[in-house]
Amino acid sequence: MTKETFEHALAELEEVVAKLEDESVGLEEALKLFERGVRLAK
Repeated sequence: MTKETFEHALAELEEVVAKLEDESVGLEEALKLFERGVRLAK
């Protein structure tokens, strides 16, 4: 993975975490965000 790709994935993962911390996110959306976060973390 290139540095640019890693930095992009990290930035997107940070966005996912911020959205998950928002209590107004519904369960279905939270699960989708969680799955996306897991894929980004790999």
